[in-house]
Amino acid sequence: MEARHLAITILFFVLILTTIIDVSAQDKRTLGDYTLEVTQDILLSEHEIFRPASSIDISESDHRIVFFDLAKYKIVVYDLTHSTFQLFGNRGKGPQEIGQIFDLKVDDGIIFLIDTGNNKIMKWNTDGEFIEEMSVGSRFIRPARLTLCKGSNLMYILSSQYGPNGLIHQYAKVGDLIHSFYEIEDEQERWVYYTDGTLACDEQENLYYAKRYVNEIKKYNENGELIYTLPIYDSEPNEEVVKTNGRYTSLNPSALRYTSNIYYLNGMLYVSYSGLPKNFRYRYIDVYMENQQKYLHSIQLPFEFKSFVMTEDKIAILREDENEEMYLTIFNHEYK
Repeated sequence: MEARHLAITILFFVLILTTIIDVSAQDKRTLGDYTLEVTQDILLSEHEIFRPASSIDISESDHRIVFFDLAKYKIVVYDLTHSTFQLFGNRGKGPQEIGQIFDLKVDDGIIFLIDTGNNKIMKWNTDGEFIEEMSVGSRFIRPARLTLCKGSNLMYILSSQYGPNGLIHQYAKVGDLIHSFYEIEDEQERWVYYTDGTLACDEQENLYYAKRYVNEIKKYNENGELIYTLPIYDSEPNEEVVKTNGRYTSLNPSALRYTSNIYYLNGMLYVSYSGLPKNFRYRYIDVYMENQQKYLHSIQLPFEFKSFVMTEDKIAILREDENEEMYLTIFNHEYK
C-alpha cells in the first residue's frame, strides 16, 4: 500500500532564546519557532515490517531512508520518491551474512552496517547490491556504534568492549585502523552503561559523542584530543553510580533516562533526550550551538518517537502508537 500523505502543518510560535542561558539552571525547554509538515505517515505492518531497530539514516544522494527490521533481520530501504520499500540481507555467521546488528549509516548511497557479532562492517548500495565486508574488530575492539565523516575517508567506531588503547577507534572507510583514543582510568567507567552512546562527525572530521546514559556530549578532534565536554539539557540528572562495600552499585532502574541519535548540521548539534525516568520514547529534539557549547532551543514533535534522522529540510522518525503499531513518519521542517 502506498504511503499516506498528510497535509498537516504544525506551527510552534514561541519565544526564541535571546540571551545566553545557563543550561543547568533551566527547568523548562525553550521551543524553537519551527514549521513541521507531515508528508508521509507509513504504517510499517502494512509492508510486513514489525520490529524496526533504533538505527536509522537518510541517503540524501538518492532520497532513501535506511533502517533495520529485527523481525525479518533484514535491511529496509524506503524510496522517498517512489514510496516503495525494499528488504535485503541474510542472517548468519558466514560471508555476506548478518550476525548481531547494532548500528548502520549511509554515505553517498552506500550502506555501512556494523555486525558486532562477527566483528565486521558490511556494505551494500541502496539498491540492495552487496559490495564488500571488512573486518574491523579484534580481541579488544567490538564495534557497536558508527559515524561516517561526509566528504572524507574517515569513520569512527565506538567499541562495546574497552581495550588498552581506548574505546573509540578511527578507521579509514576501507577498513584500516588509524588510531584509538578515549582511554578510561576508572574501571567503573569502562562499563557499557557509561560508554554506550551515539556518534556524529563534522566537515573538519571532529567527532561528537553523545553518551546514552550519561548526561554529556564529548567533542574530539581528528587526533583524538578532547576539545570539550558539554552537559546536555536535563532538569533532573541521572543518579550517580556509587561504591558500596567495595562494589559499584548501578543506578536505580526507575531513574534511567536515555539519549538517542545525534547529528551535526550547519554548526548546530541535534540530539534527542527522553528527560523522563525509564523512558525509551522521545518528544523533543534539542538544539545546541556547537561553537558556543550552549543549549539553544528544542523542536517539539507531535508524536513520541523511538529514533530520528534529520537533514537540512527533513526529519524522519520511527514511532509507536497507542496500539503498539510502528510507523515511519516523515516531516518537512523549516526554522523561522
